Amino acid sequence: MNTFSFTSKMTYPEFRKLNFKILYAKKWVVIISAFAVLFILASIIMNMVHYYTILDSDYYSFGVILVTMAITLPVTILLIAKRSFKSNLMVQELIAYEFSDEGVKVKGESFSSDYKWSKLHKVAITNDWLLLYPSKMLAIFVKTNEVSAENLEQLKHLFKAQGIKIQQIK
Repeated sequence: MNTFSFTSKMTYPEFRKLNFKILYAKKWVVIISAFAVLFILASIIMNMVHYYTILDSDYYSFGVILVTMAITLPVTILLIAKRSFKSNLMVQELIAYEFSDEGVKVKGESFSSDYKWSKLHKVAITNDWLLLYPSKMLAIFVKTNEVSAENLEQLKHLFKAQGIKIQQIK
């Protein structure tokens, strides 16, 4: 029976950065942002080079929607992350994680939870974080920079042995 234990504490800058990483891991967000940047650059270049304004184009309203979405998404994430971090005191606690063949135990200063592997929705890994999703909207965050490379590899093998697919977020 393999058992791994880790402890970590999250700060607001880490929480904010992780929320942005999760947002921009979605392809549709990257595509919208790329088209918005292209729209802005095309508008500037066309106005400077040809004295043609994109305001006269049929694509103007489409471009405005893209730019609005590209600006609104990160601003919304910033506001939601700040509010979520301040209102969820459990995220701010020192949390101990114990991984075993049965599942993961999460214990903070004011709470304790057990999750069976069969009940996890998915597992995602970033460069700095291991995200365990007991549901689509709830994630358990574990700092991977506080986990040895050997233990991280053993955890990945444990996930695979339990039939859990790992999503890599860059």
